[in-house]
Amino acid sequence: SKSLCMLEDPGHLLPDIITEVTGITDADLKGKSIDDSAVESFLSDVELIIAHNARFDRGFFEKRFPSLKRKIWACSSKGGDINWKQSGFKSAALDSLLLEFGYFFDGHRASVDCMATTWLLLVAQDKFAELLESVEQSRYRLKAIHAPFEVKDILKGRGYKWDADDRVWHTTLVGKDKLDEELTAIDNLYPGGAQVAQVIEESIYLRHCA
Repeated sequence: SKSLCMLEDPGHLLPDIITEVTGITDADLKGKSIDDSAVESFLSDVELIIAHNARFDRGFFEKRFPSLKRKIWACSSKGGDINWKQSGFKSAALDSLLLEFGYFFDGHRASVDCMATTWLLLVAQDKFAELLESVEQSRYRLKAIHAPFEVKDILKGRGYKWDADDRVWHTTLVGKDKLDEELTAIDNLYPGGAQVAQVIEESIYLRHCA
């Protein structure tokens, strides 16, 4: 396997908290820069990118490397492609998960975190299989159009989130069976719920976008 790790001078002094958390100093970064062409070449043939919190990482990555937007992303963290909570894990934090398997690491450095994520998926191969299965399944964004105010807490309890711009409760469902189950649930929750709901099938290339 190959790895690629680079530093870049941000052009200003680092806040103390960054040095405290990562151990990186201004001296470490002085004169350094990321070779964009090397990164693009490194990932040119990659079809799937896995991140432990892909929704956070993807935005930064694609802003810097727009030529690599046509990639499929998967997430190994909470709310991603592995249901850690359902399997009895107390936390989906990377250090906490590895500790459950008997390993620990010195985190908060990108390269180390990447290797730690790789090791986690190696020792928890059933979870890696779950991630790959999730990637292959259809995913749907369901908007509970015209949901009455009095059911908001029930929707929230079912995993819906409030979109302040569209003023609608919405959720993401993996697999056609889960979609059908949820449509039935909201139809029972308020009159015409399934009929007025908006369902959008999510492109595999747009998953885990911020």
